[in-house]
Amino acid sequence: MIDRPGRFKAQPLDWTVDETGTNKLLTFIVKFECVSWLYENEWHDAAYGEITGYFYLLKRDGTVNTHAVDSVKQAFGWDGRGVQSLHEGDWRNANVQLTVEEEEYNGRKQLKIKWLNPADYDGGGFSRVAWDTIKGKVSVLDAKLRALNGAPSSAPKPPPGKPTPPKPAPARVPGEPPSAWKPLSGSSSAPARVPGEPLVGPDDIPF
Repeated sequence: MIDRPGRFKAQPLDWTVDETGTNKLLTFIVKFECVSWLYENEWHDAAYGEITGYFYLLKRDGTVNTHAVDSVKQAFGWDGRGVQSLHEGDWRNANVQLTVEEEEYNGRKQLKIKWLNPADYDGGGFSRVAWDTIKGKVSVLDAKLRALNGAPSSAPKPPPGKPTPPKPAPARVPGEPPSAWKPLSGSSSAPARVPGEPLVGPDDIPF
């Protein structure tokens, strides 16, 4: 038996289709020999031991377990058209990749095959579909989304016309209270300070 989790390249040693579990589900049972282990992004060839995988072809409700069926098809090259061909086929030359993880069952930890893939599986990711192949269906979906959520909102537009410039600051007249300050004609600068005038008003107090 293998003694570690990880990703392995493996070859089938023996296989059968049988009923397993309390629900007697048809299951493709395969004993694998692990011949390579992925460590630090490099494959290391060695005899890492054996592990048995259970691939349930049916779900508890009696429907086809399409995930398991598709995995077996891709990894073994099975056509998926009949269980007898899977049971009686010669899969000794099938090269597969297994992802083995540790799980706890009845209070006991054990290693279990979590994923089955073709031997050249790169570990994840997906291919980006060409937009032209789906844009027809996307347009139909977009129409339904607009009907459900409303038309796409647009950014608010600025009001017509030019903004009104700010009023010029009032000019300071010596001896006149701040409430009587008036703007300088044609000027938008800060209030003029008369030389020698004391610092008055809160704006002149430093922080």
